[in-house]
Amino acid sequence: MKIKEVVAAVVYGIIDIGSNTIRLAIYDIKGKQIEMLLKKKFMTGLAGYIKDDVMIEEGIVAACEAIHDFKRLLKNFNIDNIAAFATAALRNASWFSGNASVSYSSSSITLSVA
Repeated sequence: MKIKEVVAAVVYGIIDIGSNTIRLAIYDIKGKQIEMLLKKKFMTGLAGYIKDDVMIEEGIVAACEAIHDFKRLLKNFNIDNIAAFATAALRNASWFSGNASVSYSSSSITLSVA
């Protein structure tokens, strides 16, 4: 008799913080199968908030509002596996070395700058 392997499903929330949009994608992963369950985006235009390589306060507020909204949605679905990352245009802004860790830690999401 052959025993069938049981593969547990894991649901992940991925937040992509880009120059113009902040996107959330929720994936259901079972073994090698990946299914997108939901995607949502906010048009934030964060690149427009970078002045002299520094993210001004309005940009930080816009980013935090979107991330907090995504965090509430993920919490409502009981999704604890969350990853967030920022793209190069934002990585080069000097606010990531200081303000970002404070702002994003209030969302309880660890931000990776890729």
